[in-house]
Amino acid sequence: MSLIGEFVLDTPILQKALSSKPGVVAEVEDIQTDESGQIQLFVWVEGISTEEFSAAVDDDPTVTNLTPLVDVSDRRLYHLEYTEVGQSFSAYPAVVELGAMNIDMRWEEDTWQIRMRFPDRAALQAYYKQDLEMDVARHLTAVYSEDDELPGETFGLTGPQREILARALEEGYFEIPRRTTLSELAEGMGISAQAASVRLRRAHKAFLQSALGRLDGEKGQRRRSRSADDI
Repeated sequence: MSLIGEFVLDTPILQKALSSKPGVVAEVEDIQTDESGQIQLFVWVEGISTEEFSAAVDDDPTVTNLTPLVDVSDRRLYHLEYTEVGQSFSAYPAVVELGAMNIDMRWEEDTWQIRMRFPDRAALQAYYKQDLEMDVARHLTAVYSEDDELPGETFGLTGPQREILARALEEGYFEIPRRTTLSELAEGMGISAQAASVRLRRAHKAFLQSALGRLDGEKGQRRRSRSADDI
């Protein structure tokens, strides 16, 4: 039975470039290796111009050869290659070897938040051990059976996003009048008010996109069912 693991990752890979400006958000589109074994990274980045990001990448010892690929609104898709230093900190070879899969990899609030699928618990434990051997700090925030991830249960939320939504609901942030403030929520979670604001907005967005997508799918299913009954 496969497992889903959620982590907060402290790794030097791309960290210096993404930390060069406050509020930068990044989302990994894909990771590949070429014929020589060089790791290729495809990543969406927003909150920083191409010129600023290019200069930041030049100062980052873990990545090189930045190539802008696509612009969509205020987001840009880039292709980069890991340097020798970057590859020494990468657990991607272990991902492939263990039959694991990256589901979501997102840089937000100066940290990587990752959700992965593992074929079994042994693979998850072996992957975690791999990070320890590379001196990479990975904090496991959630682990659950894939069978438990029913449609609509996670609504595309990361662990920190689910936490702030749950706290906001429990502590009366959504009530009229409010029983708590954003600053109080942030203080209870040990983060800044700005970080809490960004996290809460992105949690709202992810929740609504997933929920509305699910409703659209259910409507489509009902339409198909009615059509079948009419035959």
